[in-house]
Parts: sequence; C-alpha cells; structure tokens
Amino acid sequence: MADYNFTLEKLRFHLQKEDTLVFYGWYRGNESDGCTLRVYLDRDELRLNQHVNSDIKVRQKYMHYMADIREEVFGEIKLPHDWRQFRRFRIVCDRRPERKIISSVSTAKLKQMYGEVDYDLEVEQAVEDGVVISGWAMGSEPVQIFVTDKKGEVVPTRVERFYRKDIADIYEEVKENYKAGFKLIVHGRESNKFTLSLQSGQKESRYDYHRKLSGAALKRVFNGLSHQPQQNYHHWRKRHLVSTQELERQRREPLAYAPLFSIVIPLYRTPQHYLKEMLDSVVAQTYTNWELCLADGSGRNNSGSIGNMRSFVEHRYGLDKRVRYILLDRNKGIAENINTGLLMARGDYIIFAEHDDILPPEALYECAAALNADKSIDMIYTDEDKVDLKSQKYFEPRFKPEFNLDLLHSTNYIRHFCVIKKTLWEKAGWLHPEYDGAQDYDFIFRCVEYARHIHHIPKVLYHWRCDSAKTIETAFSRKNRLSVWEAGKRALQEHYARLDIPAKAELGTFYGTYRTVYRWKEEPLISILIPNQNQTEALLKCVQSVLDKSVYRNFEFIIIENSSTEEETIAVYKAMEEACDKVRVVYYEGEPDFSKLYNFGASHAAGEYLLLLENHAELFSPDALWEMLGYCMRGDVGAVGTQLCYPDNTIRHTGTVLAYAVHTYPQNCLAVNTSCLMTPRKIFEDVGGLTGEMQAANHIDYCQKVRALGKLVVYTPYAEFYR
Repeated sequence: MADYNFTLEKLRFHLQKEDTLVFYGWYRGNESDGCTLRVYLDRDELRLNQHVNSDIKVRQKYMHYMADIREEVFGEIKLPHDWRQFRRFRIVCDRRPERKIISSVSTAKLKQMYGEVDYDLEVEQAVEDGVVISGWAMGSEPVQIFVTDKKGEVVPTRVERFYRKDIADIYEEVKENYKAGFKLIVHGRESNKFTLSLQSGQKESRYDYHRKLSGAALKRVFNGLSHQPQQNYHHWRKRHLVSTQELERQRREPLAYAPLFSIVIPLYRTPQHYLKEMLDSVVAQTYTNWELCLADGSGRNNSGSIGNMRSFVEHRYGLDKRVRYILLDRNKGIAENINTGLLMARGDYIIFAEHDDILPPEALYECAAALNADKSIDMIYTDEDKVDLKSQKYFEPRFKPEFNLDLLHSTNYIRHFCVIKKTLWEKAGWLHPEYDGAQDYDFIFRCVEYARHIHHIPKVLYHWRCDSAKTIETAFSRKNRLSVWEAGKRALQEHYARLDIPAKAELGTFYGTYRTVYRWKEEPLISILIPNQNQTEALLKCVQSVLDKSVYRNFEFIIIENSSTEEETIAVYKAMEEACDKVRVVYYEGEPDFSKLYNFGASHAAGEYLLLLENHAELFSPDALWEMLGYCMRGDVGAVGTQLCYPDNTIRHTGTVLAYAVHTYPQNCLAVNTSCLMTPRKIFEDVGGLTGEMQAANHIDYCQKVRALGKLVVYTPYAEFYR
C-alpha cells in the first residue's frame, strides 16, 4: 500500500459510556480496498465495533473536502478498566502483508483527554473595554463556563449559547438541541488577563487568557514614552472655537423668527460653583429669547446645607425675569423634578440640561438659525464633549451622525441638548419616573415616534461635566449604573411594544448599549447568491460553513458559474448538487461583471430575500442569517451588511457610516458591501438590481438606489462572517 488509505477525522471519548473511545473517518475513494481497521493497547488487540454511515448527511458533512466522500466509518472501542496502566493506544489500517498506523496516542494523553471538557476557542476578539471569545464546548452535561481573575475570584461575564450543527454531527450521543456554541464577553480591567474554566460533571478544562497590546495601543505607549506630539481634541477645539467677532454679530443681528426656548433644569443639592457656571453660560447666550425653568428637588430641609440655592439664584439672577425658580417640598426623582420644570415652561421649544453642565455662548443661536432655515423641524440635537471638574479641560467629543434610528436602538447617542417642539412634547407626554436615570432615553423614543423632521447640528454645543481622570459623570455614581442600564433596556422594549414590532431588547456588550433581537414568526426562504470561477475549495468552505453553523435553515444556494477553466470545477458542482438539495448551480454566459452575475443569479432565485455573498466568506456566528433577516423583514429596511473578520483578527465592517462607533453598534449607514449583503427581493427588483457600469462601486450605487426609495441601509456587527 503506497500511502494511507484511511483518514481519521476525530478521536475522542464517548460522552455517555465509561472508558469508551469513539472515532470517525473515511476511506479514500469510499472503498476500504481490502483494508481492515484494528485497534491496540500496547500489543493487546481490542475489540472494535464499527459501522458505516452513508446517508446524505455524510456527503454534506465532508463536502468541504476536495473529494466526493459518500461513506463515513464510525468506530467504538471499550477500553479495559486498567487502561491507564498501558503506554500507548493505536489505530492500524491492516492490508496484508502491510500495516499502517493511522493514529498513535499515549495513555498519558488519553488520561488528559478523559479528564477534560472537549472545546475549541475559535475567535478571540479584543473590543472596547473588554474581550469577546467565541467557540464551542461539549460535555455529558451542559458545560458551565466562568471566568476567574488572578486571585481566583469569579469575574462577572456574559455568555451567549447557540446550537452548532457541525459539532452536533460529531457528538451523536447528545441531544439534537444541545447548544454547544458560545460567545463569552468579559468587561473591564479583568479582561486583560483571566482564566477561563469549562466544567461538565467531573471534567474541567482551563484556558489562561492574556491580551496582547494592539498596534494602536503600542503606538500610544510609544508616543507617551517618547513625548511625540499628537493631534488631539484640544488642538481641534482651538481651531473651531467661534470667534469674538462672530459672537458679536450674532448678538447684533436679530433673526427673522425668534422662538422662545424654555430650558428646563432639575436641581438637587447642586454645588454652588457648578450651578453658577451653568446659569452664567445661559445668561451669556448670544440668542436672548429664552427662559430658565429651575426645579429644585433638594427639599426645604436640605437646601441650607448646600448654600441655600434659592437665595443664591434670587440674589444673582433675581432681576432677570427670564430666570424662574421653584423649590420642591421633597426630591421626587429626576423625572418628576423635570416634569415640575415643564409645568413652568411657556416656550415654543423645550430644552433639557443638567445642573452642572455648560453651554457655549452660540448654542441657542445655532438652534434658532436652524429653525429659521426650516420651520418644519420639530426636534434638534447637537454634538457634545466633556469638561473636567475645574472647567479647564475639554475631552471625549461625541460627533454624532444625522438621525440614525438603529444607532438610537443601540445606545442613547442623542442624549444631551435636545430641543423639542412644544407640540411634539404634548404628543409624547411627560417624563416617566419608572425610567429614572434613563428617563431621557424613554422620552426621546416617544418623541421620535411622533416626529416628522429630526435635525442634527454638527457642532459641539454642549459641555458635559465629568471627572477627566475617571471619566465618571459627576451627577451620577457608578454604583447606580446597572439599574440605569436596565431602565434603558425597558425603555427600548416599550418602544418596540408601542410600535408592535416583535423584538426583544437585551443589554449590549458595553455599558449603556443595547441589542435588539427580532422575533418574527415567519421564516421566509433566503436565496444565497454566490458567484464562482474556479475557486472550488473556497466555495466549498463557504457553503459548508452555512450548512454546518446556521441555526436558520430555510435557505437555498444559487452558485453562479462564471467561465471556470479548471475541469474539476464542474465535477465539484455536480457533487455539491447531489450531496445537498439546497444547492443549485446556474451557468452565466457573458462578460465577467459581478453586477450582472448577481442579477443573473437573482433571476433564478426562489427566495423572498437575497443574500449576496462572495465565495471566500465563511459564516461564523450561527444566528447571522437570523440577525440580517430580522432587519430586512422590518419593512423600513432595504439592505443589511455584516461584520467581516479577517485571518489577522482584524475586523472590517461592510458598511460606510458617518464615523460613530463603527464596529460596536448596529446602525444605519450610507452603503454596505456586496461581499455580504442581504436585501428583500422586491427591493432588488424595484431598483433594477445592481448597475453593471458601476463595477467596484456597485454596492454604493445599489444602496443609494435603496435609500432613494426611502428605505434604510443597516450595518450589524452581530452577523459575523470570516474572509
């Protein structure tokens, strides 16, 4: 025998039977060619129980190999009770007079295997303030996953579980719905170095994780050590400060439309110097038609302890009729305190601000100017930054995009300095105390549901007071963050309930972020369009990844053959169609143009939704098709793109956005790439498919045609593919 005739795919211990090994493999050419498999413990031959599987599942399981594998050999070996006293276990392929060793494993290695949980960590992805580890683990009982720090103390983590068909095919003895796949999310300082433990019954596996510095982090360290000058926000801010001449012009030249702005500020034991800075910044506005509505929830018994705010306000601002103050009998909570301020408001527009923050002098003028340009605006928000406790350092600017519904579903990016038309507020209603801490998030959702025109001013018009050393808001303590986070999740869930959208709101990967999981009852057919020319190995891996990992099963593959020159390509196509009834190959004849290829494939598709996918992409997250389909089925969405992970662990999103937390959150964007793009078939047909003349820019052209229909383009990082 010239070479090995048997390929061993997997050797492991049986999860249910004691001291029992099992293996899987296959013969080349699907024939044993006179070979007999034998197993030995040192020199003692053991009994081997084996059978051959030859159904269509076998062909699908091994479709990624460049061979038409139709039969799988399954072997089971009961080890003697004293197997640990031996030295080596062997599987031998015997064809007299020759004998080939297929596998040789020491009993020391077997003992290690016996005491450990079977697992594989497939992706380690460093993210902001944490790390995400994805993989699978299988045990006789559900595998418990937890993380400990260097002191052995348990670290709070989030674990997501999901079904993995490819793993279930290997472990036939477990229940079909066993969720072997997992995604582990670790936050904070502990995410740099920790121990991951996986336990099932008496078995345990441990993995020590130590984060390596990324290139960007190394660059920051180098710059810090070498005192290299860096462009930073301080320099940017100096260049963009409004000049004294411009401020004087704003004061001197009145606007044709001068709406009254009611600035509502809830007070609670506010340090006097912070309150003074806030109120002085309002009084210094170049636009003068405003009123301040101050609702003090400090209570009559406590006001003296913080410098008697009422006396302070009346003494310093009492002559200004625009400043109005009310002292509440007690603290009613932030939402009710704001509602008291709203009762005082007489303006055409309502503005909320916090008691220790600062407005730049041009803030109100910019809002009034926007309303002069377009009186149909009923909601305005602006960019913002943070200011330290001494009002000397401005940092962490938030440059926000134009109104972005899916980003708002992910985090309250609008937040501060939101201008609401009074008629819109009257429709949205009062602030709800049950969302205290996230009351603004709930209120913004209710305003958005009624708003016709939401306008963004791309200028920093609000300074949010924070401790620059710790980056913690002065008005809010860290210990209350979890309850606020939960309140925001409830606000998002109620938003979906009001709109009758079948979605579940979940806490996101980072504090203050949320994930939306759509739960549509329908499971429409997805047609996955994959152009291919000669690249059979990549194509097989692409198709196999979807067949093995996807928890969404109602799909078909349309392989678009494009002038392949290698003879084996056509043979592989036929083998794929025979092995899987979900695969269909169509043959394109014409100029090699990706737009025309996808259009041709779509004409043969039966699905209600189309997934344009390049042949080098492999599905990683099992719920990726569900994730993309969830957005596509919403009705207001015309295209969805995904996150692509590359071999060097870099992440490249398939969306072109407006520079706001690109990878972290689902959000609306300008375009997503056709390397992985899902779209409703009707939308595809309505816009005439892809435009051939666009070549490399066909994805941008397609998405702009979708946007011209009034549909959104969405990027989601939760649908992950490899390339």
